[in-house]
Amino acid sequence: MKDMTDSFRKYHPQGGLHPEEMLDIVDEDNRVLGQASRREVHANGSKHRAVHLFLANGRNQILLQKRSDSKPDWPGCWDSSVSGHVTAGQSFDEAVMREAEEEIGYRCTDPAPVLLIEASEMTDQEWVQLYTEKVPRPPRLNPDPQEVSETRWWDRDDLVDALVREPELFARSFRTLFFLWRQTGYVLPDKDRTGWYRLGSAEPDRLQILRSFLESAGMPASIERDQHWLGHSGHGMFGQKNPMESDLCVPREYLSECIALLYLSEVKE
Repeated sequence: MKDMTDSFRKYHPQGGLHPEEMLDIVDEDNRVLGQASRREVHANGSKHRAVHLFLANGRNQILLQKRSDSKPDWPGCWDSSVSGHVTAGQSFDEAVMREAEEEIGYRCTDPAPVLLIEASEMTDQEWVQLYTEKVPRPPRLNPDPQEVSETRWWDRDDLVDALVREPELFARSFRTLFFLWRQTGYVLPDKDRTGWYRLGSAEPDRLQILRSFLESAGMPASIERDQHWLGHSGHGMFGQKNPMESDLCVPREYLSECIALLYLSEVKE
């Protein structure tokens, strides 16, 4: 990982950071059409791929980085905890791990792919895979000064207020991604004991409806602590009450699609 990180830390004063890095050009369905340099991709407005990571702590705060003034795009603006291009032949997962170490010196442990956003003007023609990761406490960071001028943990309410009052202080892609994430209720999936990802807790009856909705769309889903002996009302068949809520869980490879269906569609139940 160190060799890969060092190779991308080259700075080009006339073209921003690593303008000759090779990127995959993709179409409107995120299929690879070919490769071109970063400079060419941006000059031609070609669709390509990127990753963003939101780090969140237990105090309902999200880490943002301020882009350095030397960045060619959105210099001096607040942005996601981590953001960057997916290089040619690289996966989204590989890219987010690399970018986290390069930009802020953070080693990801379990980034969850929560939303895959279609390339558009609002994302600067990038297909963006948004990841989230919960941290028990603010980690020690080592930001690259050529990439990042400042980091700050923002309370969610303060961040929403700043985005509404002074949107020009924030990179455009971040604005788009943050408000989409907000629509999900700031979902922060984590693994259950089987390795699937929890999407949230609720009463068993409601989760059965949500699971049926996902399964009708061809998505696998399960309910952790699913009690088959529960009656329709959520009470035990012999008069007992269910002592706890259950969790709706899905496999990692379906996580983004399931979140989009549950939170960004009009059908909720």
